[in-house]
Amino acid sequence: MTYTVSPLVLGTILSGVVICLIAGFVWRLRMLPKCRVSRLFVSPRKPSKPGVADPVLLHLKGVTITQLRPSGAAFINGKRVDVITEGMLIDRGASVEVVAVEGMRIVVREV
Repeated sequence: MTYTVSPLVLGTILSGVVICLIAGFVWRLRMLPKCRVSRLFVSPRKPSKPGVADPVLLHLKGVTITQLRPSGAAFINGKRVDVITEGMLIDRGASVEVVAVEGMRIVVREV
């Protein structure tokens, strides 16, 4: 026993499936920012301007978190900041001062 399906019925079913897929996709795009799962993938913070360090850091003092040889990290103005020295090695835990902010480069000197 063989069953045949009319092309009209098959086209109607296929059209319904496509319409449901499109509607589901549009609904999901609208709901994604509001759902709990999206918070795992989307940061709530607004990004800062790319390629520009905070000029407010100029002449502030901080403490190195890592050894600077010549680059590393320092704790300045309550934030962890990637820094670079003027060329010399600075040990971890040393006091530093920001002497220049050049784009994303934050140059420090030991005090």
